[in-house]
Amino acid sequence: MIQLPGFEEKGYLKPSSQNLRCLYPGPEQGQLMIGGSDGMIRVLDLKTGAVLTEWKAHERSVFALAVHPEN
Repeated sequence: MIQLPGFEEKGYLKPSSQNLRCLYPGPEQGQLMIGGSDGMIRVLDLKTGAVLTEWKAHERSVFALAVHPEN
């Protein structure tokens, strides 16, 4: 685990059994986007850990994520 000054641990994310490949701040505050080795992109609620939405983005791993300013 990486310790960052000014940040405290709130919990662990277990979005799927697939390997996590990338993270990006979600389109809304309190959300996190993740890309996995299963080709899926998932948007998680950081308070509950619930998957808000998910979709198949690629046949292979998702290594990078970005959001258009207008969503």
